[in-house]
Formats: sequence, C-alpha cells, structure tokens
Amino acid sequence: GSESNNIAAQAREIQQSNFTGLYRMQIPYTLEVNEGDQILYTDNVTGTTKTLDVIFSPAKHKYSAAVIIQLQEIK
Repeated sequence: GSESNNIAAQAREIQQSNFTGLYRMQIPYTLEVNEGDQILYTDNVTGTTKTLDVIFSPAKHKYSAAVIIQLQEIK
C-alpha cells in the first residue's frame, strides 16, 4: 500500500463564521448616495429583503465609473 501526506486532502472541521452584518456594494458614479441613507435590498433568488444603512460613501472623482459604498444591516 501507499500513504498520502497531502495536507490539502485531509478532512477539516467546519468553523463557525461570525456574521458582522457589514456589506460592500458597487454603485454607478451617477447615483447619489450619502452616509446615513438607507437602501432596501431584495435578494432575487431567496426573496429576502434587508434594510441597509450606508455607513461610508467615498468622495467621487469625475473619472470614476463606479464607487464602492459600505453598508450595515439594520436589525
């Protein structure tokens, strides 16, 4: 017989992941979004609706096609 020492093939325990409720979303440059705004997000696959609070919106630059905003889920 043979013995495999392939570490990648070894079983791993399932780790509990911590849900922070923080998201990032890419939006078009022309969409005006400010910190404190709320976004109602609906997942088209599951139908789940979430209310998200904009916690960071970067300064826009005229040569940007899109910006990435940061959101936090409101419970």
